Amino acid sequence: IKDDLEVFRIDTSDRLSYVKRFFKFLNVTPFVGTRQTFYSANAFGDTNLIRGIFEGGVNVNTRFSRIFDVKTNFLNLDINRLRHIINPSIGYHYIHPPTIGPENLKPIDEVDEITRKNTLTLSLENKLQTKRFKTTKTGIGVNAVTETTSESVDLVRAIISTEYLFKPKNDSGSRFGDFTALLELRPYDWLFIKLDADYGHTILKDTKKISAFKTINLDISADYGEKWNFGLQHRYERKESSRLGALINYKLTPKW
Repeated sequence: IKDDLEVFRIDTSDRLSYVKRFFKFLNVTPFVGTRQTFYSANAFGDTNLIRGIFEGGVNVNTRFSRIFDVKTNFLNLDINRLRHIINPSIGYHYIHPPTIGPENLKPIDEVDEITRKNTLTLSLENKLQTKRFKTTKTGIGVNAVTETTSESVDLVRAIISTEYLFKPKNDSGSRFGDFTALLELRPYDWLFIKLDADYGHTILKDTKKISAFKTINLDISADYGEKWNFGLQHRYERKESSRLGALINYKLTPKW
C-alpha cells in the first residue's frame, strides 16, 4: 500500500422517511436510505470505484409535560411558572455492510469509515422551562409605544443515552455501548453552562476491563453584551490529556 494516495470523491446520500402519530401521543418515523460514493482510487490503487450503502430503521418518541404554578424572583432568577418536559425516545438503525469496506480505503473522515451497523438507541431527555417577559419601547414622546413579549427559556436540559449493539464486529455477542450524558444550565440570560461526558468500558494494561469516564467536557460562558464576556473550558480524556482554557474580554471605554 502506498503511503500517499490522491483521491477524488463524490458522495451523495438520500433518505426517505414518514412520520405517523399513534394514540395522539406516540410519534413513529420509519425510514430507508441509500448512499452512493464514487472514488477515483482506493488504497490499493484500483480506480473508478463506486461504494453502495443501504440503511433502514425506525424512530419512536413521545413527550409528557407538567406545569407547576411557581412565580419567584429569588436570586434574580425571574421564574414565571415552571414546565417539566420528559421526552423518551427509542430508535433502531441498520446499515448493511458497504460494498467497499473502510479497510480498502484510506479514510479521510467519517464518510469513509462507515461500516455495518445494527443498533438500538435509547434516550431520555428532561427539560425545565419558564417564561420570561421583555419590555421594549419604540418611538419618541407621544408616539412612544411600549410592548411586552414573552419567550420560553430552558433553565435546565439533561439528556442521557446509550446504544445496544447487536453482535458488533470483532465482539463475542450483543452488548450495551457507552453511556453519554449532557447537562445544560441557563439560570440567567447572560450565563450558560454545559457539561457532557462519555462513560463506558475501558481496558487497562493487564487487559482487564473496567467502567470509567472516558471523556468529560465543561464549558462556562458569560456574556454581558458589549461590556464584557467570559469563557472557561475544561477538556478531559482518560489516559490522554486534561486541558483548561479561559478567555475574558472587557470594554474599558466606548472607544477602547
